[in-house]
Amino acid sequence: MGNKGSILDIFFIAFLVLVVGIVLVVSMTVLNKVSDATENSTIKLGNGSTIPLLNQSMLDRGKEALQTFDNMMPFLLVGLVLITVIFAFLIPTHPIFIIFSIIMIMIFLILIPQFSNIYGQIVTTDTLSDAGNQLTYTNEIMRNLPLIILIFSIILIIVVFIASRRGEIAG
Repeated sequence: MGNKGSILDIFFIAFLVLVVGIVLVVSMTVLNKVSDATENSTIKLGNGSTIPLLNQSMLDRGKEALQTFDNMMPFLLVGLVLITVIFAFLIPTHPIFIIFSIIMIMIFLILIPQFSNIYGQIVTTDTLSDAGNQLTYTNEIMRNLPLIILIFSIILIIVVFIASRRGEIAG
């Protein structure tokens, strides 16, 4: 990401959303498995009393934290794109780079659907499907990622074009 606000940032944003989505699914799966495995497990003390092996409320808080991250995914995506759009507007760009941006979007439209497919294959495995079903916002974003990225890319190209026109007028 040499130039802030460039069309390449859209690809990095999509990749970041994919990685965060996978991390959320795997983390939720681990917490669910540990919670299920230790739900009724206790340790017997020397005096005959028993204590729980693991504090379930801690695991529940972890699940709530992951749920909060899932709820933040739309804000993360929109925030990253807004920052990219603002930087694109502030940095003067030569109009020739709009052609390069359009070519890059075409390449992205081939690559980004693969991100959705990768996430979809991961979430539909038997081991991870329960956790995947709990992450509603992440699933919706990943399901519609190509369309979301296309819309944000078009907005970014418009902003780059406006910024280049602004530079021509000022120069």
